[in-house]
Amino acid sequence: MSRILGLDVGTNSLGWAILDPFQKVFVDTGVVVFQQGIPEEKGREAECSPAAERRKFRAARRLKYRRRLRKYHTLKVLIENQMCPLTIPELQNWIRNGKFPIENREFIAWLSSTKEDNPYYFRAKAAERKLPPLELGRAFYHLAIRRGFRSSRKETSGSNEKELTSFKQEINRLTEILQRKQCTLGQYFYELFQKSEKIRKINRCGRKEHYEPEFDKICEVQNLPEPFVSEMRKAIFLQRPLRSQKYLAGHCSLEKKRVRCLIGHPLFERYRMLSFINSIRKNGVPLNEQERQKAQAAFLVSKPSFEFEKLVRKLSPGYPKNEWSEWNYPPDKSIASSPVTNQLQKILGTEDLFAWHHEYIGRDNKPKSMDYQTLLDALTFFDDDGMLKNFAIERAGLTVDQAEKFVKIRIPTGYANFSLYAIRKILPFLEAGHIQTRAVFLAKLPDVLGKDVFQKNGEKIIADMEQLEADWRMERESASESGERAAFLSLTERIKHYLEDEFHVTPDRFELLYRYNSRSDYQDHTRSGILPEVNLGMIYNPMVYRSLNVLRRLVNHLRKTGKIDADTEIHVELARSVNDKNTRMAVANDQKKQENLRKQYKEAIEAEGFEATEERILRYVLWMEQNKHCLYTGKAIGLVDLMSENDLVELEHTVPRSRGGDSSRENLTLCFTDYNRYTKKNGLPTACPNYDVKWKEYNSIRENIKVAGWEEKRENLRSRLEKLRSAARGNPQKRVEMLECRREFEYWCAKLAAFEITDEELRRKGFSRRQLVDTGIIARHAVFLLKSVYGNTYSRNGRVTEWVRKAWGVQGIYEKKDRCDHRHHAIDAMCIAALTEDFFQKISAAHRADEEKAMAYARYNSTLPDAYPWRSFPEDVFEKSEEILVTHFIRHNETKQAKKQVHLVTPYKTADGGLRRVVTAGGDTVRGQLHKESYFGRIRDPESGEKKSVLRKELNSQNFKAESALAAIVDPAIREAVSAQLRLRMSSGKSFKEAMDEGGFRMRSGDDVFQGPPIRKVRSFVRTAEPLKIRRHAYASEAEYKNYIYADTAKGGNFKAALFRAPRGKLCYCLQSLWNWANAHKRPDYVPPEKQPGVGEFLGFIAPGTMVLAYENTPDELKKLSRRELNKRLYKIIVIEKDIQRLSLRYHCEARAKSEVQEEMKKTLGVEEASTISFQEPAKLLKITSGEFSNHLIFEGIDFVMSIDGEIRFLK
Repeated sequence: MSRILGLDVGTNSLGWAILDPFQKVFVDTGVVVFQQGIPEEKGREAECSPAAERRKFRAARRLKYRRRLRKYHTLKVLIENQMCPLTIPELQNWIRNGKFPIENREFIAWLSSTKEDNPYYFRAKAAERKLPPLELGRAFYHLAIRRGFRSSRKETSGSNEKELTSFKQEINRLTEILQRKQCTLGQYFYELFQKSEKIRKINRCGRKEHYEPEFDKICEVQNLPEPFVSEMRKAIFLQRPLRSQKYLAGHCSLEKKRVRCLIGHPLFERYRMLSFINSIRKNGVPLNEQERQKAQAAFLVSKPSFEFEKLVRKLSPGYPKNEWSEWNYPPDKSIASSPVTNQLQKILGTEDLFAWHHEYIGRDNKPKSMDYQTLLDALTFFDDDGMLKNFAIERAGLTVDQAEKFVKIRIPTGYANFSLYAIRKILPFLEAGHIQTRAVFLAKLPDVLGKDVFQKNGEKIIADMEQLEADWRMERESASESGERAAFLSLTERIKHYLEDEFHVTPDRFELLYRYNSRSDYQDHTRSGILPEVNLGMIYNPMVYRSLNVLRRLVNHLRKTGKIDADTEIHVELARSVNDKNTRMAVANDQKKQENLRKQYKEAIEAEGFEATEERILRYVLWMEQNKHCLYTGKAIGLVDLMSENDLVELEHTVPRSRGGDSSRENLTLCFTDYNRYTKKNGLPTACPNYDVKWKEYNSIRENIKVAGWEEKRENLRSRLEKLRSAARGNPQKRVEMLECRREFEYWCAKLAAFEITDEELRRKGFSRRQLVDTGIIARHAVFLLKSVYGNTYSRNGRVTEWVRKAWGVQGIYEKKDRCDHRHHAIDAMCIAALTEDFFQKISAAHRADEEKAMAYARYNSTLPDAYPWRSFPEDVFEKSEEILVTHFIRHNETKQAKKQVHLVTPYKTADGGLRRVVTAGGDTVRGQLHKESYFGRIRDPESGEKKSVLRKELNSQNFKAESALAAIVDPAIREAVSAQLRLRMSSGKSFKEAMDEGGFRMRSGDDVFQGPPIRKVRSFVRTAEPLKIRRHAYASEAEYKNYIYADTAKGGNFKAALFRAPRGKLCYCLQSLWNWANAHKRPDYVPPEKQPGVGEFLGFIAPGTMVLAYENTPDELKKLSRRELNKRLYKIIVIEKDIQRLSLRYHCEARAKSEVQEEMKKTLGVEEASTISFQEPAKLLKITSGEFSNHLIFEGIDFVMSIDGEIRFLK
């Protein structure tokens, strides 16, 4: 071992350091900052990849397109039957050229709707008496536009089951109303229309339940011919079957060419059940055959999971509760059950599902047989309950009662890690009682040795391998206790040598075996020395994938440049907590306390006549915490509303998930649905209009929290904790009690903090709990990846790393970690590299005994001069950090062409006479947002006469943040009415925000009387530099500027700029947007920006994320500077301005948000961004003109290149 590489892997950063342990010097260190694999914009779906975001919008476009096709098809049928005043040529021109037939005034009148003459009227009368063809056609066209919801039985097995159940309840409610009134859906809606009641928002309609019966009724009353009815039914109601998604299932991690098995398959349920049963130990002894048979009965339940305690009760009905230490699992351990197997066995009346079969006569009048697999295929194939029921009765021979139960079975969504082929090979060894890892290895051994050889020598082979494993474990434990890294063979290598010596199994044949006791999907790549492609197995997390790819690029680069070699030892920090004995006891006591509380609440729920589901228990827990009140409104929540599924009350995230919140109990609150959806929305509690004061009928949130007793509870726990801390010294029992109290105190602090955090504090917080979880996943996958090349790869616990960082003087004992500077990642990496295996094992062992002992062991360095890794360690760390050039890894793939495999309908012959069925097609792909999502129009300002952009906005304080913003309201009368009501409210002492969010604005009905129409949304002028013309309006206007739908350029839409040197030596650039490139780059007259005539000499492209170096006199002076001096000259471009030749730069080490840095610079320097470059003390933010950057900047990719390890190579 020559060097040690320390790695601090994060979700959007990677700190690294190379240590020479013999010379006691850091060879090199650096930081790579990159974009996360998920979108960071506010309001976006959290935890999804950019591709998922793109596909969501694509799905919406396709849905709209298919609805338009349905309208066209319906109109075609109506035109052919003289039911629509449109001609076929006009319709074809509309379809093909997008030209709406606005000149056909008769068609416009047919489409229009008035109070007396509207589609609901035609639908109602069509079900009562005969109508003229045009009126009947209008009724059919309205049915085609709104044809109702069609449910698929497959959809109800996913995560949206609750939503679909609620939807169906609404449909059933409406069905009861129609049956009671003895009318069609159109007749009922016309009745509501006449009463001026809302129709679409309060009524959810079903296609089969409501629209198809109405269509049949209309056709019957109108006495329409069957050919027309068939054609019209097809036009309105035809919906193609959903495309199979089986091809999206991943491949088996054992059999790479086979597809993974459904987690609801009975064979997988049996594999999962036996794997768990074989792992159970009582006093270190596995279950015997009789106990294993008894344990299997516990898995046959309808619920998806059960607790380990239930299984033990099956084995020993009177087992005492105080002796759980004999088992290797706690009583509340959640275990996945076998619900599909249980339901099928009950319905079929058999105790062995896999032995069931049924004989029947097929359609060809020949006898056939089916087994459980046929039933499972039917459950996954049929979309419709009726068709599935017919199959169960006619083919499977089930009774009507059995068939009704059969169609209610829902197969859980998702796929297992293994294929059915692999599971079938593994199951015999699980049945024999082997643990899962050994059964996986043995599964393929009969194929490799030959079935006869294995049958003859199987028992001996298994006994020998058990002995090899025991010897290996003993050697590993011995090495761990001594702190030495002994060079002994891995278990896989020992098995390999054994099979080769005893049965002449060649290395190639050994590779056919399923990997023994391995959690890694990576093969050995030590010979190549290059880390392989990232393989996450069955998990595809975009954030993890992006981080591991950057790690792979960095490590491979360090290997190629000779900074590390095959013998390099690698330390990776794991973001996982380590608990000492007392902490573990405190956690166990707390979990037991919570479990008892849950059981108590479960009994209370069942006593009220409700089913105690997991969600209802959670709701009850939060209900009791909130003193049975909604903390946002102050209103009491009744038990019936709490338990019912009418969506009156819902669980909400106090800090929204899209803004960094998680789904832990600390961040969950019970809230009335209306308030959550229409008032709080995606905001924080502190941004709600009634946070500090009463608003409308809602009490103040702070007052509601006080009434619930949360603040009092926190203070009581605080004082109790202080008393227990002094009593816990030297008293283990009191220490456990203190740790329990601390856990409860931290819970309530987190609960209150979620209600007290402001937008500004949340923005500064920067590092969410979910990021910490993702960091742990990344680090664990990183260990597997690195071990495929570097055998000496070791994990380092994040808690221990934090201790040594403080103990070695790198961070103060009570000092918080500074996340304002990217270089803190490299500082962590240097500590990780210096944390040797010996020291790590000792401090971990000390922590397992007692946390205080471990802390004392870590901090003893402050008193022993030779306890640092070396005497000058903290000074060397800070010295080395001053030399770091942070690498900002930006992906510029906005115009990267996409390639995909296209299956040809008609294959063609190739030159060699073969048939080609699949070709690779390349298309245009814009990997970015072309324009902002808000569309707006253009009008003339009635006061100034200028053409301005207008946008409809909701009237609230988020859209109008100051009284001056009301001047942008277009209509003078509305503007005056809103301003007058605001002045009246503010005169009573309310702030502008409170007055605005009170809502309830109305137009004037007299002097100082506002009882006119309500004002909810207003048209407002918006500033747009150069609005983009998205498409033309269907209805043309005489004013050309009104004929378009406009949008603004998206953030990041100006994706690159061509840099030129003008004849006089000054630099300038020509900016290009994604919108312009997408619309123009295929035109024959398109001139790319780099070929613009008369600009000057083209130098290259720059973009946001391009690194720049600042020089004082000439660029050549940079070549003579050390890395410490270059550190003060390196910046990153963050904005390339469009209207003015000006660049915004950020110092390469700066990690804070731009607004936070601007606020600090405003306080210290009086400006938000510096306008000149300082060569002694670099400014955090710069905004410089072309004159400044022409004389003082050189650009990455044009004048120099920067490698991933921070090395700079000058090109000129």
